[in-house]
Amino acid sequence: MKRTIAARAAASLLLGILAGVANAGTNHISQGGLTWTLVDLDLADGVAPSLQFLPPEIDLARIYMSAFAGGTRYEHTALPHGGDPLVAELDYSPAARVAARIDGREDPATLVLSVDSMATLEPNGAGTTAWLSGGALPFVLSANTGVTFHSTVLLRGARGDEPGIYDAWLASATMTVTLDRPDPGQSVFTHYTTVALSPSPGDLLVIDATRMLTVDYSNRTASSLAGDVTLTAVSLSGIAPVPEPGSLPLALAGLAVLGWAGRRRG
Repeated sequence: MKRTIAARAAASLLLGILAGVANAGTNHISQGGLTWTLVDLDLADGVAPSLQFLPPEIDLARIYMSAFAGGTRYEHTALPHGGDPLVAELDYSPAARVAARIDGREDPATLVLSVDSMATLEPNGAGTTAWLSGGALPFVLSANTGVTFHSTVLLRGARGDEPGIYDAWLASATMTVTLDRPDPGQSVFTHYTTVALSPSPGDLLVIDATRMLTVDYSNRTASSLAGDVTLTAVSLSGIAPVPEPGSLPLALAGLAVLGWAGRRRG
């Protein structure tokens, strides 16, 4: 009976380390709906508050992604072509999949970045990385005008919960407003949000969060001011067996010793 239990335990450990296909880290990031609010800082100057967007610098939009699967890392970079949506995908199923999209770049009010990825346990581990930039959206802000940019971010993620699995996940989104001013300390304004899922005991296994990014600036001069706004999204997901593959023989040897000791006691 003891030998049967020991054999089942060894088989369970081996299958949990080598297979583990049901244990996967997944994530989804969506950032879009760029909107803004204007405030007239000088009601007596006769200037109506305005924010005018110029043709976007779509050449600066790009997607970089990588996938680690089968002990090999794969990379892919996508650049825009005209006004078409920018789409990229790496699929090395079942170990790793990642897909990203940048859309609506010709209409800043509907600019959307989205990325979906999955990393599934295999003997060498698996992982995905995605970095998206929507490119610079140039604008001109009227004199004596305050502006607040808004962007809604949806962050969803899940990590595996099986014992002996190391699984980490991180998603972040950033909105940056850069102004055409000579002083760097007064020209770049950023709002950043991030959510992480780690393997620490007691940590959450699933996150479904909605965040609002906001960047404020007040043009208190008597002339209009040029600048640009950029949205960025980053996704990281990694999953690896614990113990590492190199320590698997030691784990099996330990089980054999325990089984032999139990047999002697029997």
